[in-house]
Amino acid sequence: MKVKYFKLLTFFTMLLYSNSTFAIYNVWTSGYNNGIQEYNIKNINGNVFSISCGNILGNNKSISISILNTDVGSIDANTSSIDIVMNEHMYHVPSDIDKGSNIKTWQNLINALKVNYKFKVLVNGEKTYNFTSLPESTKNVLSNLDECSPSNNSQKSTNVDPIPNVSYSNLTDQWSSKLNGKIKKISIENDDGDLFSIYCNMKEENTDETFIEFKNSSGKIYSSNNYNTEISILINGVVYWIPPTLFGRSEWYNFIQAIQTPNKFKVIVNDQKNYTFLPDPKTIQMELKELDKCNVNL
Repeated sequence: MKVKYFKLLTFFTMLLYSNSTFAIYNVWTSGYNNGIQEYNIKNINGNVFSISCGNILGNNKSISISILNTDVGSIDANTSSIDIVMNEHMYHVPSDIDKGSNIKTWQNLINALKVNYKFKVLVNGEKTYNFTSLPESTKNVLSNLDECSPSNNSQKSTNVDPIPNVSYSNLTDQWSSKLNGKIKKISIENDDGDLFSIYCNMKEENTDETFIEFKNSSGKIYSSNNYNTEISILINGVVYWIPPTLFGRSEWYNFIQAIQTPNKFKVIVNDQKNYTFLPDPKTIQMELKELDKCNVNL
């Protein structure tokens, strides 16, 4: 009886997992669909980037890339021209992997996917789909992506181009800073083009020059020092409200400590719409290390 119960529980667990594979965004997942191994990642808009690896069954024709859940349904290289942009390099997705130089093109593409946490998919040179993955997800899930190559290619290790170095400054969701006199502006931009900025007076304890600014992709600007605007930051389950006047307030110091942790955060404007940012840990260490000098009188 216990064995039957365990098998039944396992079945429903697998069923639940299969139905929720695409429920989490910015995370690579892998699994089997009708015997074909797939690697999938979902972006915040619900689009799914999918790599099918049919070569495990000796079926090179099943090696393919497609974009699912788009406004026009499913897109693949057999019906559309697909290019992937990573670190200022463009990689074309061949429709026939077995054909001549397409083998090398494919291997260069999967090599780049293994080391880049952000990429853009161009369809027919126009429509763009943006994808971001957690570094741990890319490293762990795509570690065996080399196996997703034509099974008849015996020289895949010698003919591929070297993996390009990743330049984090060329990606979005990266913290960057600029000092203009005594005012330092620390900013991060997400995939949708929303811009979150921290302005700091690095020389004086002048709260009027220390504040938060948020600019959405439509160009509308919200500032924390505006009494008609309320900006809150959700970090690791905790909401940090940024008051318009920082003098005598501990909220600011709590916020600058929390924002330096390597967590996804959301910007909430006027208790309504929220905007998601996924900062890269390396740029947190480089760009936010002087944030404690952002002085406010208490």
